Amino acid sequence: MLAFKSSLKLVHIALGVSLVSLLGSPLTYACRLQAIMSPKSSLEEHSIGTTQTQKQVNTFLRQTLLIAPNSLLNESKKRPKLHRPEEKNPIYDLEDLSGLVRSVGSPDGWGITSYSQITPEPQILKSALPAEKDPNYARAINALTKNKPNLIMAHVRQTDNPKSVAIQNVHPFLFQNWSLMHNGTMMGAFAQSTLDKIVSHQEELAGGPKGQTDSERVLHYFLSVLLEKYGTTDSSKLSTEKVQNAFHQTMLDLIEASPIKSKTFNDPLFGLEGTLQTLPSCNVVISDGQHIYAFRRVLNLFLGEKDLGHGEKLYIVSSERSIPASKSMKWLL
Repeated sequence: MLAFKSSLKLVHIALGVSLVSLLGSPLTYACRLQAIMSPKSSLEEHSIGTTQTQKQVNTFLRQTLLIAPNSLLNESKKRPKLHRPEEKNPIYDLEDLSGLVRSVGSPDGWGITSYSQITPEPQILKSALPAEKDPNYARAINALTKNKPNLIMAHVRQTDNPKSVAIQNVHPFLFQNWSLMHNGTMMGAFAQSTLDKIVSHQEELAGGPKGQTDSERVLHYFLSVLLEKYGTTDSSKLSTEKVQNAFHQTMLDLIEASPIKSKTFNDPLFGLEGTLQTLPSCNVVISDGQHIYAFRRVLNLFLGEKDLGHGEKLYIVSSERSIPASKSMKWLL
């Protein structure tokens, strides 16, 4: 567990990397996600450099969500071929081999949760349309810049089941002020032990999951763990250490509950064939509007830091290095 201090509070990244399962899911057409935390002072009316800082935040949001080559919008598109930048540290890290199938894209819906001091409750916008074909996606980004968000959770979805393309399956998933998004696979979310725990708390958790995804069940399992360990899901009554502990237990339980499968793999396009053992490979990101908690297993997950000047920094947790590194932009992980 690593902790990085920001101007707002803390960004927590839990890195659970399993090299054993590195080749376990080369055909995982993972969704793409970004969580972005703005500096608190950019929201304050009379701070030194507030106007300039907010302009930089807005520019960053447009770049990483709309414009950059690896923006979330572009990650939603189908691609004719693999993009390989010539720079020393390429934006596309093929660590998990999912880059080999990037042409699939993530066209099966988009969602954005935003937290702002202007509106006390988290605001969520979703669509089951591809982000690239939905004008409301760009409108949502432009609206965000006016609301001075202090934290954003953004996701574009990919599924290999056309029947699951529906608004109730689009990330992020929201309960009270908790927001969760996920990519990869977590079959332990459908294990009987998982479902039993969720059912035992469904009355306290607004009836339980509404869609069919493993991701929404991960959220409800996490909330159930909070209830059992601490008797509440109210984040204002929970320390970061308690949330970390509950999140850690959630991921351990779900990984343990995930079945190990073997399957024959044959891809003439890339000359790959054989028998593969599949294990959970995923990223899970949770926020209460004040913190970002993230778990990584096999798939890429990066932490970036943007220097905004005046001692202010913006942080991003992303499935891609969405913006190239520069003097003011560093990718820490």
